[in-house]
Amino acid sequence: MLSISRQVFVIAISDLNSQIDCILESTGYLVKGEVQIMDRIKINLTKAIMLFLIMACFSAITCSDKSVEPGVVKTSLIAFVSDDDNDGEICIMNTNGTNIVNLTDNSTKDEFPKWSPDGTKIVFFSTRDGGDNDIFVMDSDGSNQINLTNNSAYDDYPCWSPDGSKIAFASSRDGNDEIYVMNADGSNQINLTNNSGNDNNPYWSPDGLKIAFESNRDGNWEIYVMNADGLSQSNVTNNSAFDNDPSWSSDGLRIAFISHRDNDDGEIYVMNADGSNQTKLTEESAGPPIIYGSYDPQWSPDGSRIAYTAIAEDNYDIYVMDADGSNKTKVTENNYSDYGQCWSPDGSKIVFIAKNNQDLPDIYTVNVNGTGLTRLTDNGEFWEYQLDWSPEF
Repeated sequence: MLSISRQVFVIAISDLNSQIDCILESTGYLVKGEVQIMDRIKINLTKAIMLFLIMACFSAITCSDKSVEPGVVKTSLIAFVSDDDNDGEICIMNTNGTNIVNLTDNSTKDEFPKWSPDGTKIVFFSTRDGGDNDIFVMDSDGSNQINLTNNSAYDDYPCWSPDGSKIAFASSRDGNDEIYVMNADGSNQINLTNNSGNDNNPYWSPDGLKIAFESNRDGNWEIYVMNADGLSQSNVTNNSAFDNDPSWSSDGLRIAFISHRDNDDGEIYVMNADGSNQTKLTEESAGPPIIYGSYDPQWSPDGSRIAYTAIAEDNYDIYVMDADGSNKTKVTENNYSDYGQCWSPDGSKIVFIAKNNQDLPDIYTVNVNGTGLTRLTDNGEFWEYQLDWSPEF
């Protein structure tokens, strides 16, 4: 239908000048052979305005046609690890808990699933080839499982670049942990950090130009930031305490992290990407409720809020706060320990793990205001952990 409209438009536009002349003649604005110079200028201006209005209307129609896709419903999936007797497997399920599928299904450990930015692939690490961790990738249905690193060292913490063309990871192949990067097919593996300390947990900035990571090269664990090619490595936390777990905001301007500088159990801080303006967002509390510390900051997709786990007196609870630390809201309220939170792509829900002292962990979702708690798995034989919610596709 749209292509037919375009053809009609092309035909119509070719004869538009004469058609507008006819309109102007019929309304008395144009009389053949009796048009003075100023009248012709006015007529040409009128024709130009009419042409602009017609083209603007058509452009609005075609743009509207492009944005509307009748019958297309976007969906997403949740990846997780299900472990029976130290045999972790990568599984996926619908966001309501239905249709659980074991993608890896082998006798060794497969862990740390991460969706590619377009949702077509999952990267993970596996011990299937010799007992050490190697980075693997597979299609989202579990097919085409490929060992990307394939060496005798430990390779783990894989992280996709925002455009899906590269994967950063940590490797011990040089005798200590270093941050490496490779193409998404495993080619061109390069040591980016190349120092005598240990470097772990790489995290790409949203624009793909920088990588944040943890390093103990200066005597204690700190947050570092470097260019994506390994240049300009900078200690951005730079204090005597233990700082770890960097997490970029969606606009790439801020980094949330854990610091033990004021509390042995850790608190959540946020800073500018260059390390300036380090601000503590959470505080231990004598209660009620009693809170000993907080960890695992996860930015909402729009960068306006942060979900985190609070270490309470008897269990762990999940909270959400504004990005400046205000409006802290407890979103889980039960006798279980709740942790491992991950945002839905639209920022309306959080998926998490819940465990009490008697039961093995299960997976739940909840609305960000604490309502709508839904149990997705109910399996008394398996540990379930390491959640990742796919992009919509």
